[in-house]
Amino acid sequence: MSRSVALTIVDYMQENHLSRAEMAKALEVSPQYLSRILSGTENFSIKSVAKIEATLGVSCLEPVYA
Repeated sequence: MSRSVALTIVDYMQENHLSRAEMAKALEVSPQYLSRILSGTENFSIKSVAKIEATLGVSCLEPVYA
């Protein structure tokens, strides 16, 4: 899940020509925390992922069907 979130944010940053500082501000997180997110190793709660998705208007996770 962490890697998927990181890749989604990186794609969003590239598409919108945003710096890390601008992205951190948009997500209301510190630049240091954004770096941890982008490393792909940060553990997220569902609430955190939902906040990122709502803020950016993107989907970070693929639905899983059994």
